[in-house]
Amino acid sequence: MSQDNLVITNAYPVAFKWKDFLLVFLTVSVFSFVASALSSNLSVKKINHLNQDL
Repeated sequence: MSQDNLVITNAYPVAFKWKDFLLVFLTVSVFSFVASALSSNLSVKKINHLNQDL
């Protein structure tokens, strides 16, 4: 039973590092901020354009 667990553990060598979590968190945060800023900026421009047509 313990040798089966050992084989599975050796088959997937993974090391969790706090720097990796921080890097992923920061990367996702930056991309999310840029995407939401672009989306809101385009929405405001479109609403302003529609208001001018009225």
